[in-house]
Amino acid sequence: MRSIAIAAIAIAITSSAAAQSRDASLPSASPWQFFASFGYNLGDGSEEIIKGNYVDTSGNKVGEFSVKAGNGLAVAAGASYSITDKADVQFSIGHERASTHGSDGDFTFTRVPVELLGFYNVGDHWRLGGGLRLATSARLESFGSVAAVGNYTFSPKPGYVLEAQYLTKRNANPLGRFGISFKLVDESFEYAPTNYTARGHHLGVSLVYYR
Repeated sequence: MRSIAIAAIAIAITSSAAAQSRDASLPSASPWQFFASFGYNLGDGSEEIIKGNYVDTSGNKVGEFSVKAGNGLAVAAGASYSITDKADVQFSIGHERASTHGSDGDFTFTRVPVELLGFYNVGDHWRLGGGLRLATSARLESFGSVAAVGNYTFSPKPGYVLEAQYLTKRNANPLGRFGISFKLVDESFEYAPTNYTARGHHLGVSLVYYR
């Protein structure tokens, strides 16, 4: 009986040591994540950079156009760093573009937003956050038949961001986490020669990805 007991203890110790060895060999999860987004800014709360009329080949008015400071397509990429299992900091650089899409001429307003945001994870799916934003390289450009209007550079003022994201559950998909983002942005742009300031307040809706 004594030899059986000793053998049983030896097996238990060996199994425990093997389990600890396997656990020690498992890599710890990295606090860094890659981030990307693609969406559209709804700039109904923003002000116009330029406006005018569409005309046909006879010069007759067939519609109106306007380019607002807060609307247009939006893409971004960056990285997030987990401070705890509930909180992380995210840095991103993006490109945003609003356009009139004329048939023989076009006005575009582009900017390169840089954001630094903090997020808090609520449950398995929601992320709530906010922070600062500066939409650099803000520029109105004219092309084609309206090229004579010229190009104009605007100075951005620091803006604020509130964002809510709904994502797939963490570790549910080996390809990463997918979701949707709703972002409120308050910012403005100034054209110094005329002291004109256009508010760029908008709601951004985007598809987001974390890996």
